[in-house]
Amino acid sequence: MVYLLSIKTGVPEIINFQGRLMDDAGALLGGAGTDYCFKFAIWDVSTGGTANPNQLWPDSYADPSAMTLVVRSGVFDASIGSGVDTLNYNFQSNDTVYIDIQVADKVGASCTTGGDEVFERLDPRQQIVSSAFAINSGTVLGFTPAQSATDSQIPVLTTGGVILGHATTARLASVGAAPLAIDAGSSGTLNINNTSTGDILLGGGSASTGCTLTNSTGAFACAAGFSGSGLSLTSTNTTQVTTASALALNVNSLTEGTGLYAASSSLTTGKLVDLQVSGTAAGASQTALNILTTGANATSSITTYGLQVSNTHTGTSSVDYAGSFTATGGGTTSTAIGLYATASGGTTANYAGIFDAGQVLIGATTATTGSLSKLNIISSMASNGSTTAIAGIHGEYTINPTAGGTQVGNRFVMNNAPTNATANTSINQIVRTIDNTTLANLVRGIEVVSNAGSNTAGTNTGIRTTGATFGIQALTNAAAGGVSLPAAIYGESTGTTQGDILRLYTGTMTSAPSIFQIYHDTSAFTGAVLLVDMAKSGGGTSFSGNFLDFQNASVQKFKVTSAGVTSMGLSATASTTAVCSSLAPGATPGAGTAYEIRDCSGAPVLDYAEMFPVASDAVYGDVVAMGTEMVEYYADDGYGNILYDAPKRKVTKLIKADHLYQNNVVGIVSLNYGDFSSVGHGVIDKEDNPMPIALNGRVPVNISQTSEAIAPGDYLTTSADVGKATKATGAGQVIGKALGSWEPGSNTDQIMVFIEQGYYNGQDLGNSTGIVLNDISTDTSETTSSFSSQKTLEEFLASGNQMQLAELDVSELSVGRLIAGLEIITPLLTASVAEAATLNVSESATFAGLTLLSGTTTFSGSVAFDSEVEFNLAPVFNKDTAGFAIIKEGDRSVRVSFEKPYAMTPIVTTSIVFEATDNIDQVTADTLLGENITSLVLDKDPTGFTILLNKRAPQNIRFSWIALGVKDAGVFESLGDGLEFASPTPEPAPESIVSPAPEPELTPEPVLEIIPEPVPELIEPEGSSEPERPLPEVSPAPEPEPIPEIIPEPAPEPAPEEVAPAPEETPAPEPTP
Repeated sequence: MVYLLSIKTGVPEIINFQGRLMDDAGALLGGAGTDYCFKFAIWDVSTGGTANPNQLWPDSYADPSAMTLVVRSGVFDASIGSGVDTLNYNFQSNDTVYIDIQVADKVGASCTTGGDEVFERLDPRQQIVSSAFAINSGTVLGFTPAQSATDSQIPVLTTGGVILGHATTARLASVGAAPLAIDAGSSGTLNINNTSTGDILLGGGSASTGCTLTNSTGAFACAAGFSGSGLSLTSTNTTQVTTASALALNVNSLTEGTGLYAASSSLTTGKLVDLQVSGTAAGASQTALNILTTGANATSSITTYGLQVSNTHTGTSSVDYAGSFTATGGGTTSTAIGLYATASGGTTANYAGIFDAGQVLIGATTATTGSLSKLNIISSMASNGSTTAIAGIHGEYTINPTAGGTQVGNRFVMNNAPTNATANTSINQIVRTIDNTTLANLVRGIEVVSNAGSNTAGTNTGIRTTGATFGIQALTNAAAGGVSLPAAIYGESTGTTQGDILRLYTGTMTSAPSIFQIYHDTSAFTGAVLLVDMAKSGGGTSFSGNFLDFQNASVQKFKVTSAGVTSMGLSATASTTAVCSSLAPGATPGAGTAYEIRDCSGAPVLDYAEMFPVASDAVYGDVVAMGTEMVEYYADDGYGNILYDAPKRKVTKLIKADHLYQNNVVGIVSLNYGDFSSVGHGVIDKEDNPMPIALNGRVPVNISQTSEAIAPGDYLTTSADVGKATKATGAGQVIGKALGSWEPGSNTDQIMVFIEQGYYNGQDLGNSTGIVLNDISTDTSETTSSFSSQKTLEEFLASGNQMQLAELDVSELSVGRLIAGLEIITPLLTASVAEAATLNVSESATFAGLTLLSGTTTFSGSVAFDSEVEFNLAPVFNKDTAGFAIIKEGDRSVRVSFEKPYAMTPIVTTSIVFEATDNIDQVTADTLLGENITSLVLDKDPTGFTILLNKRAPQNIRFSWIALGVKDAGVFESLGDGLEFASPTPEPAPESIVSPAPEPELTPEPVLEIIPEPVPELIEPEGSSEPERPLPEVSPAPEPEPIPEIIPEPAPEPAPEEVAPAPEETPAPEPTP
């Protein structure tokens, strides 16, 4: 129920509203007393609807203010309108209105702070109805208004009039000093003397002191003149002459002073003088104000004004106009001109307008912030057209001289004259275009068109600039590259048969360093300094000219054709085979020194070299071999073009050779001064030290001082002197053949070598000095004094019992190379270096020293490492050892399945790791950290495992995981207080028993005395070689129990194979280089 009250002295604008609050089950809420938050509004619908348009109060569909009410046993009592929202709704405009109620549990300290309450709208809404006292508010102290008043009613007249009668003066007077107002209706006419013929007297009590309106003529006169806040004169005449106007001031005799004066000291709004012409002019022009100053000046120094307007008003934050001109045309073909000014007839000058001080604004009433410009134009343009849609200044000039000369369209002169010693920046004109859109717009700061006409007889220049430093300085930030590649200067020619796109000329320069200069400073620039790309869209067929054509006095000196054919002048003509550098052959180029390309002085000295990555300590002339480090290099397309975007390949980094007859020798470090190829240039990164390695031809090589004397034709091989060559005195890998001689102790450490890499068989046995060959007796006695070692051995092996040897004592046979047709059988083979294409070992093998496996190595069985393992490069494992897993947004788990099951349950570790390609910035990372995401591993077995999150993933979560199979993985458990682990004492494992190998027996044969050829001494390591011993078999241990015992039993050691006992080992000494 809504209660409305009305009292005589004023009605409070408050509605007292009472109701009950229940839940969905009908239970009363609030208990003994609970605070709830309420919002009240007045709507014009009982159910449904929206605030806009159904809410009538608060105004403008505003959200009602919240108020706190106590609800006791479901009952609440509200005073609507007593809060922030004033109840100003006019119930007379609509009497079918409803109370809208929103209620919420109070969350914060009050309903107006915090904003955490969730309001629920109660439905249906209750209609607001009147109470008994509210009905009385429709009366005036209980008196009812009526058109025909009777008894206690108040008369309301809609027709007729009130007649006042008195014997002498009929009066209608107000009480006391209160004003008396007589009003007609909202649009009615107030008639005084409606039927009387007498005059109307205003004030004063008589015509001598007041104002009289003569009824018969309509004339109005005031004895004391006119004064007041305004005066309006209206004339109904259709034509008037100058002296008989609606209002005429005749001051023809006035020589000084003011002819018409209008002043106001209290005007705050409105106009002091308002001249208007309204209505439609018929066939003639209308002039609201015509001011004419005419006549001949009496003196030459007089100044006359047709109109002088000044405003010397002062005030705080005021805007003061001396003049304001507005024209708003409304006709179909009308032209509106706000201000028209013209000046002519002056013999000295004619100025249509002079702006002596201040700024001129066009298009706005407020200047651009911070601008001190004399002319400030602010405009916008949405139309289209290069000749019509002009937002600023449009100038259209005609130059039509009769005697030639020079004419200028616009001229801006600025004198730069700083008044102190500080240098300034002086800019005559700035043209600035701002484009903050995201469209592919075509934006130009300045466009100059000089070839719009048809004349081509003269010199037509778009822009001509001069400067004491730069004629043109063009800059670009290269930011707008969506349509065209950015360039600071862009030139384009639309001609066909003549003209240049860029032409540089001087007729005055003498000793200036250059006419055309390109320079670069400190940025890490990787592009091309000069890129010429002709026939880019023509497939190479539309360009047949020259890339370059350098001429001196119209004589061609250097040319590069469209096919890349290069022609140049050289300083000598000694050779037609090749061109060379002015640097002497073999000389080291100087850093930063440029050398002349010239004809070679004779036949060129060439070597073929390719670029390889080389150890940093390698120098020119060093012999290099393959190392163990692998580095990456760029591939090419087979035509010399480097594929920088293709995946890199790997190649072995070369190191200096370090021992005799090194099999993996590659070549010699060369300066490559005579190489005509560029194989490998640019494909190897600088940090990998690319150097040219001579693979063929003749180059200098560094010689070890321990080498024997070298004669031309001797083969050279690697040496223990790192990077240096030595004479090959036995069979083995060689690098080339000496082209000169060298003696130990000489002052030179290089000789020329012809690269001839391969295997050297050593000296012929028959040509060796110091060998004495006896007669060989066969069925047919034959004596020879010289034969090749190959034939000697062949006959020696083939003769068998047929050969009668006088003597054969070969307990040792020293040869440079021994070739067996089938096999060599020996119980013990001792060698400093053994080389084999394939090494098959059926039983155990022991490598005591450093073992290098250069190629790919495959272990088919189990591998046991008894010591530390070091990887010089990152190891690569199969896909079941490590990988990635992603839990997608909204999921909680992911299963990782191994391709091949492990032999035992692996050890698994996981962690959240994002790649660079995931684009996780700092903000996203902080958000994820704030989510407190944790994970654990479930269902781990030899086939895989599951990663589980503590909540659903807010976004894709990437994991890195590692799985390792561990034999006999230890499991450690926590203990309660007072418990200890007892460490078991393992039993000693049985020692491996190795039987000694039997000593080989040598059976004496009939003696053929051979005096062996001196061979290079092989430096053997001291002591005996480590004997062979079998390795024990390694069998996988069983899986550990899920719950290990506190004191585990020691696992038994795997038993070795039974072998014969071996002699006691002696440690192998370090090999001697």
